[in-house]
Amino acid sequence: MAFLSLSVALYGFAVALASHPVHASSAPALYERTLTAIQGTYNTTFVCIVTSKAHARSLLPDVYQDALLPVNATLYPGLSEDEHPIVLELGRESNAGPPGLGILSFQEAKVEVPLVRRVSDSDVPFLYKRQAHVHTFN
Repeated sequence: MAFLSLSVALYGFAVALASHPVHASSAPALYERTLTAIQGTYNTTFVCIVTSKAHARSLLPDVYQDALLPVNATLYPGLSEDEHPIVLELGRESNAGPPGLGILSFQEAKVEVPLVRRVSDSDVPFLYKRQAHVHTFN
């Protein structure tokens, strides 16, 4: 009987929600949503390195071995057909994260492979993050 009552209550709630459409303009601004807002300071440097496609593929898991997208010559001028960019992200986060969690400041280094096909039927590029090294300090 409790299950039936819960089902009826959930159905009523769903009907009530459906009858009152929500618009983006009625959503609270990001700065008003303090419980979910990300705060802090993030200082980072991105370094683009050119490597062979074979080396770029070696940084990807097996499922993405044939997933490198063609390099856009406008964005990466001068790359040959056998070359692919790799990105190093080096930075420091200072008291970054949702408020109230007490996240410490930390330094990080990431090795990333851009222009990866994440979904087999899409050419939307994905940035695969191969490694992330983190070092915390006070």
